[in-house]
Amino acid sequence: GPARSVPPHALDLPGTLRPLLPSALALSSAKEDNARREAPKSGTAPSLVEALFASVEEEREWGLECLRLLDNWLAAEDPAAMPHGEPLAHEAWMRAQLPTEPASGLPALELVGKVDRLDGLPGGGVAIVDYKTGKAPRAYSAATDAQIRRKSFFQLRCYALLLARGGLRASPHWEGLELRARRLRLLYLGGGSAGVDVVEELPPPDSGEYEAELAQTEAELVALWGEIASLVRRGDPRAFEPCSRKFCSCHELRPIVFQESRSQRPA
Repeated sequence: GPARSVPPHALDLPGTLRPLLPSALALSSAKEDNARREAPKSGTAPSLVEALFASVEEEREWGLECLRLLDNWLAAEDPAAMPHGEPLAHEAWMRAQLPTEPASGLPALELVGKVDRLDGLPGGGVAIVDYKTGKAPRAYSAATDAQIRRKSFFQLRCYALLLARGGLRASPHWEGLELRARRLRLLYLGGGSAGVDVVEELPPPDSGEYEAELAQTEAELVALWGEIASLVRRGDPRAFEPCSRKFCSCHELRPIVFQESRSQRPA
């Protein structure tokens, strides 16, 4: 889910404002305020505002975009009457250690995530809910859309893995509750005229198939951990290939992290 962190512009990085980042932060903050039934804290340090926005018009557009996302969310879900009653958790941190093969030389991988929402289901089990500030993928070919959806649901499968590995601190009120993901739910709040797009995936109901799916997710994560460790051992920052996502800041962060001059950056 959206993470609260200092945006790249607060670090004086180059590039234009990415509106979805502060929108995600505002949406995350609003959901936390509602979940805790507290009034939002007012007041923002001028220095942070100046770092985020190049002009008053840019700040205003950001505010309007946040309001549109919140309107869409409230149109889709009434916080006073949630579909499965009061959610079990909001913005909950989860962490668990995933073992690695001793022969690999890799230390155990600590998987950490912050899930947007967990709902208890009437028939048992848990629904994992994740909010997205964009639109559901349906603008490309069927194969490309399916690939995008799979990547989005991989995040939710990681949350399901954390649940299964005891990564969530249980509440005394959950006694007897089966902490198994029975439903994965993506809420795309930037659905345009449609408002909100809801995309769901149901994990395998069979226990054996479900555990096999979790094992596959765990294997993918450990394999990725191994690739990262191998690149680090090489000690060559140019071996790290930046992603192709236009909204990602890795291209801007790279020369800072690796103290790399622009002339050394790959094309």
